[in-house]
Amino acid sequence: MDIIKFLEERISDEEGRAQYAAEHFPTAADWWDFTQELLDAHGHSGRTRRGLRHTDKHSPEFVLAECAAKRAIIAHLGCIDKAVDPAGHHDYVQKVLLAMALPYVDDPASFAGWTAG
Repeated sequence: MDIIKFLEERISDEEGRAQYAAEHFPTAADWWDFTQELLDAHGHSGRTRRGLRHTDKHSPEFVLAECAAKRAIIAHLGCIDKAVDPAGHHDYVQKVLLAMALPYVDDPASFAGWTAG
């Protein structure tokens, strides 16, 4: 699998989960209420607060925007003419794509002989 296909599949997975969550928590206020419910259910310890602080910042709306940004980066990188590569742009594209894939390093399909398209 090439790295672009890999990234597109992971982005689609993230979008799917965020869209599902958005159906149940359509607004930022709904998401905040949900994180508050979790806080109330699991106590107000420092550990719980730290975990929920992270959760609160990754609302479905945020994740969907992040997915759109990742897709825009991949699309932009795809516009670089690989045939005319006077400044090593292909190497640059590969490095950016590999950096985008770092969060998925534990995925069994990652780093398995990837190419950039």
